[in-house]
Amino acid sequence: MRVASLLVVSMFFLSITGCSIYSAAHAPGPVNYREVRVGKDRTEVFTTFGMPRMSEITADERKDYFEFTDGYHQAWKGRILVYLAGDIFTIGLSEIVFWPLEELALQGSTGRAYITYGSDNKVKSIKVVSAKLNELWYEDPVLTKLGAADLVPSQSAEKLAKESPEEK
Repeated sequence: MRVASLLVVSMFFLSITGCSIYSAAHAPGPVNYREVRVGKDRTEVFTTFGMPRMSEITADERKDYFEFTDGYHQAWKGRILVYLAGDIFTIGLSEIVFWPLEELALQGSTGRAYITYGSDNKVKSIKVVSAKLNELWYEDPVLTKLGAADLVPSQSAEKLAKESPEEK
């Protein structure tokens, strides 16, 4: 009976050996969302974010909603060596710590991108936020209290000057 239980425990530890290594090797890389700027073509946006989760078309504009996982730089994959050394020296016991750590903390952050295009399919505005905290990661153009609809490039400075509280 003792041999059978030892065999079961050994099989369990052998079965989980390498899970953290596999998770680290297949972790997503970073998403370069800062390269998406006003004026960029819609098809070029797809190369950064993939296909949109949802699209909405109105008379004069189109809105796309993307969800993505923003991972760590590829150099972070060097942690695989630490996991491998831990597996070898502890005969797989290190997976009890490494695998949950990898799955919960090192798989990147989920983000959402809201992109508005003009009738020419060029980006008018982009807003990237954290999916969990709804914290702003990136915005182009940076919107003021007037809002995007109120800003026209030739008139924006004049409008801001008129709305300035310092002059009132």
